[in-house]
Formats: sequence, C-alpha cells, structure tokens
Amino acid sequence: IKSYDEVDGKQMINEYKVWQELGNGSYGTVRLVLNMENGKRYAMKETPRKLISKPQGILSAEVNILKKLNHRNVIKLYEFMNDPQQTHLYLVFEYAAGGSVMTLDQFGVAEKTLDPYFVRKIVIQVVDGLEYLHQQKIIHRDIKPDNILLDGDMQTVKLSDFGVSHLFIGEDDAIRHSGGTPAFMAPEMCRDAYVSGMFCDIWALGITMYVFVWGRIPWQSSTNQLRLFQEIQSNKPIVFHSAHAFDKEMVALIRRMLERDVVRRITLNQIKHNPWLTGSFVPESTQAAYDGEEEPPLERIDEQNNNVNILIVEDVPLIRETTAGILKSMLADRQGVTIDD
Repeated sequence: IKSYDEVDGKQMINEYKVWQELGNGSYGTVRLVLNMENGKRYAMKETPRKLISKPQGILSAEVNILKKLNHRNVIKLYEFMNDPQQTHLYLVFEYAAGGSVMTLDQFGVAEKTLDPYFVRKIVIQVVDGLEYLHQQKIIHRDIKPDNILLDGDMQTVKLSDFGVSHLFIGEDDAIRHSGGTPAFMAPEMCRDAYVSGMFCDIWALGITMYVFVWGRIPWQSSTNQLRLFQEIQSNKPIVFHSAHAFDKEMVALIRRMLERDVVRRITLNQIKHNPWLTGSFVPESTQAAYDGEEEPPLERIDEQNNNVNILIVEDVPLIRETTAGILKSMLADRQGVTIDD
C-alpha cells in the first residue's frame, strides 16, 4: 500500500521507504528502499501487472521457488507483494551496492574494458551461480553485463534479474525465444525453436566475456534485430584482438562458448574446470578445452573445420585498465547513497 512519510514526504510502500531510483527497463523500475522496521536497505522492483502474462497460480509458484534460492552469487529475493487490487507487483531483493559490473549503450558499446585477471574473478563466480541455478532447474535466459552485479565489497558477484527466467522439470531444459536480450541470444534461439536453455546461458556468458574484454558486442547490426539475428546465425567469423599469451587461453575458452553448433559447445562443467579459470594453464599453450581435445592455433581460422568461427588478429594493442584501476574507477564513478539511521 502506497503512502507518504509525514516527516520527509518520501513515498512509502508498506514498511519500505523509497530512497532513489537505481534503474529502469521494459519490465519495470528498480529503486533503493529502506525497511523502516529493520533499518536495512533493499532493491525493490516495481512491475506493471499488465506485463505479466502468466496465470496467477504459476506466477506465485515460480516466485516461491526463487525465494528459496540461497547462493552467494545469486541475488536473494526476500519478499513478493502481489495485491490484486494494485496495478503493480513488487519484488524486494537483496541490495548489491556495487551495481552492474558494466553497462552498454544502445549500440552495445561499454565505457571501459576489464583486465583479464578481473574478468576471471567475475566469471568464476558467475559460473558458480549459474551452475547452482541449473541444478535448481532454472534457466536464467538473460545473462549479460548489466545483470551481473557487485556487492558492496566490489568483489562478490551477484546474478540478477530473473524477469525472463524459465523453470523446467526433470532433464528437459527446452525453451523457446520469448525473452532475453537479442545481442546475447544463441544462434539456435534466433530460429524460434525449442532449444537447450542451459547451452543458451553458456553462449550468453561467452558474449558477456567478450564484452568485458573488448568493450563491445561482437556484432555489427546492433540496432536492427533482423540483421542482428542473421549475423548471429551466419558463418561469419567473430573477430578477436589478442595481445599476449594470456589472452590466447581466455579467447580459447570464449571460443568454445561461442560454438554455433550446440552439440560442440562447451558444457558448464568443462568451463568450471577450464585451465584458464582454475589458473593451471601454461601461458604459451593455445589449448582451449578441458576435455583434452587438441585445438588449432588461434592466429588463423581453422579451414579444416567449418564450425570454427573465430578469427584472431594478433599484435593489436588493447587499452585496458588494471584490476586495481577498475575498482578505483568504479568506486569513484559511483555516487554514494547515505541513509540516516
């Protein structure tokens, strides 16, 4: 129930005082709120009821499952306010004070790139969180930099935004293209067919890693969805710029994630044990897969295998920030929010 504080005039939603807007999108607005009963800060998502197409019973069941999720790398849902008399639904989440790791503009370009060592710290945690979700029979369907948050310590990663997530039963993780961010959709999703949701999450993570390091999506058609889907499904090589041996191991991993043939795409378990993530790789090596398969040199396109769609351009310097510089700039750029006790 909405009201207004008699002292400062700020909006109240039940026991929560609305402090400031954190972000908004097609599925609603997220605001920083203060629980006046326990003094803690939360992130409240307000979604217009008209945007919810699921039957009330299914929606409530899915929300109850999300409320039971408990993992350090998955944002925690604490409360769901669903009053049939109200025009909006409200979800109260754990507040990740560090905000998104990275945000993109309408053309899929970021303001900065991340150092590979920092990328590894992020991806290790994303993989842990994603593995947990899949074990709980949940497909995220919208993995992207904006939905990867940092806690107040600027070190702990939180997967967020389950607005288009999918719950599956048994071993059938099939989904159809009905949600998510087009630039991060796997080729098979662009065809609007039933596909493996878990492998679609892996593809999206590969695009996310690409954006972290190169500061933009790998597609040219960022604003035209039809052309974008055509480009994603084409055999046109994805171009990488590699500066040193460390990048070769990282690119080799991304390469396996962005395998257009879903049968050949790397699994989440293989990603988790990949030498680049575990830190056990040999810098001069260009071997990519944990499963022991030999990988061709990354300095060229493998003409013997039409499924290889990665082109490596060597000796092109990248402008990167060091991990310390990234954290410093994040802290400097973020405006602090002060709430009086």
